[in-house]
Amino acid sequence: DGYKKTDILTDSHGSITINGLNAGLYTVKVTYVPDDYTILDKDTLALPVEANQTTQYVYKVDKFGSLTIVVKDERTNQKVPHAELEVKDEKGNVTPVNTGDSGQVTLDNLLTGQYKVTVKVVPEKYSVTTEKVLEQTVVAKKNTTYEYKVDTLGNMTIVVIDEKTGQKVPNAELEVKDSKGNKKPVTTGDDAEVILTGLPTGKYTVTITKVPEDYTVTTNKVIYP
Repeated sequence: DGYKKTDILTDSHGSITINGLNAGLYTVKVTYVPDDYTILDKDTLALPVEANQTTQYVYKVDKFGSLTIVVKDERTNQKVPHAELEVKDEKGNVTPVNTGDSGQVTLDNLLTGQYKVTVKVVPEKYSVTTEKVLEQTVVAKKNTTYEYKVDTLGNMTIVVIDEKTGQKVPNAELEVKDSKGNKKPVTTGDDAEVILTGLPTGKYTVTITKVPEDYTVTTNKVIYP
């Protein structure tokens, strides 16, 4: 019958009651919610009202935010494309994401709360330097941005040589220490060499800790590179 009422506000309990309506079909649309909330369904709802009956409809809103994850090269600060990550919400729901060509990915319409972000795969020449699992809080109506740092990888070959003959010396024991103080014991083996692959680029200290009985160490410590 052309009945129309606009700008109706919910009371302190979040309810609206309209009395004296004629029986028929009414359309209802939520046009505004407080700043922290997001309208989930922006469509117009058709609600039937029957004579001498109360029609009740519960409309749900929730608090949403977004999360942007950027993967960057630790040395150049350039974005790294095609990294694979996993985003897990508080209920354990997992969303796999990929940074794509842009080196970043944005997840919109996330419920507010804590999310765990895990780096699963980075391009072959990189290693993850930031902790693989990170907890981020998504805040209503805001974008949370986090940058993951990755680093390029290299290889190292260590050879122990007899100073006088130039022949390789097998079964020498060494210690390789990176710039953060992490140590790795290695042995040259029968071929007198040891090859370390997939090392983050940077300076390493190589120390000979033991050589075969016939030898003494003349070069005790080498900084690589």
